[in-house]
Amino acid sequence: MLRFLLTAMIAGLLLGDCGGPVPSGQAVAGISAGPVDVHVAIDEKGQPSIRGSVSAIARYGLGPISVYAGIQGALELSRQQKYHLYILWQDVTGSLTRDEYEVGQSFRVTFDSDESVQEIRGENDSVIVVVKTARKSARPSDACGNAKPTRLWVGGRAYVVYDPPYRNIVRTDAGKSYKEVGRLEPGQEMDIVGGPVCANGMRYWQIESARVDGWTAEGDADDYWLAPK
Repeated sequence: MLRFLLTAMIAGLLLGDCGGPVPSGQAVAGISAGPVDVHVAIDEKGQPSIRGSVSAIARYGLGPISVYAGIQGALELSRQQKYHLYILWQDVTGSLTRDEYEVGQSFRVTFDSDESVQEIRGENDSVIVVVKTARKSARPSDACGNAKPTRLWVGGRAYVVYDPPYRNIVRTDAGKSYKEVGRLEPGQEMDIVGGPVCANGMRYWQIESARVDGWTAEGDADDYWLAPK
């Protein structure tokens, strides 16, 4: 089971070095006695639900942006207001959503399952939870011209195949008409964060890698250019 301590103090956030360990599957924000309990449950589609003394503020559809960009946006909001809970979750199409809750005092977040949580951040007595995207490939009915059936899924990892030994072009969006921003060498790995989108008879995925971020094609009618890791 996951073990972590997330204790936010007025002067700033301390990670894992304040007091004893917190029971597995929970995070604590604030240091006042008797924090309120907020429970997060994640369904099979990766969508969260909340139980506890919180006020739902809003649900914002952020579109097919990266999880990193979503975290940065939530961090900026948390610096402006204390005792809020932000949950970022991504559906199987790659669209990111941010749920916002106001707690109003120090709080403890617990989870049904540690495995459903990808990342936890703290800032200014607020907590940001990133939910793992359920592993799910595109449906067989999601045909894309003559392209081979997909083997990838949002939330998974992939790499550029060695045969054929081509570099994979990465573009600003899905399709040959969009600007090239870089190329990935055979063997280079990436995170699948969005997609798929069918364009020019190819299935494009939004990816993040150590070298370049953007959209790249899985293959064509004859070959796979990407393989699941």
